[in-house]
Amino acid sequence: MPDEALAAAGLPVVTLELRDAYDLGAEFFRWEFATAVAAVSLQIDPFDEPKRQGVEGQHGQRAGGLREEWEACPRRHPPPPATE
Repeated sequence: MPDEALAAAGLPVVTLELRDAYDLGAEFFRWEFATAVAAVSLQIDPFDEPKRQGVEGQHGQRAGGLREEWEACPRRHPPPPATE
């Protein structure tokens, strides 16, 4: 096994035994939380998404254009729900 070779070489090895899908979900939570704590300790905002606002603005502009096209369509079906 590769784990045994790593341990024999003196490298740290962690083996996690998971019983079911809930254990896997718990591991995702554990490591997401650990990442956030590590980022804060390094004075990094782990939730800062600088490009997200720009992308959301682009999607909003595109959605507005699609709504105008829909309303100009000769077939009058109920319009899609507004997104804001």
